[in-house]
Amino acid sequence: MKNMRSLHHLLRLRRYLQVLKVLAWTRLKLEKQVYLTLLPHRWRDLFSSNRSISTCLKLMHFLNFNVIQSCPLLAEDLDHSCDDWKLCVVSYVSGKFFGYRALNNIIGNTWKCEATLTIHESGWLVYKFQNEEEKFSVLCGDPYLVYGRPLILRSMTECFDFSCSEMTQVPV
Repeated sequence: MKNMRSLHHLLRLRRYLQVLKVLAWTRLKLEKQVYLTLLPHRWRDLFSSNRSISTCLKLMHFLNFNVIQSCPLLAEDLDHSCDDWKLCVVSYVSGKFFGYRALNNIIGNTWKCEATLTIHESGWLVYKFQNEEEKFSVLCGDPYLVYGRPLILRSMTECFDFSCSEMTQVPV
């Protein structure tokens, strides 16, 4: 009797699972149909809402545009801040990095002038001076040491490549 009852429960459970399976399958089919009806039928329909030409910029026709051969640049048109590299000195200290404060103290303590220090992401030190006289006096000065290690200085060129080791030689 006990075995019959457990068999009966197993059969009921089996039917219940079959019904759940059918319901899940039906729900999945319905969800798929709803999903497909919400999607556009063609790819071109994805962009059907942004085809309004009222929001686009109008093209302008310049009749005499190609008559002008050149466009002269006046002195006031040019930005003179791009000449900042002329006031800069590129440098590095061989060996380990001594920190910003130690490298910045050279400006006031040793050079006794006004300059700013910027450390490039590649490790190069860039000192920018207020005028060219101070820059040349520092370049022509004695060899400079930072904690006993030489501070190599060179005037910055217009197209200095921060990725190369251009300063393997120092003018004497």
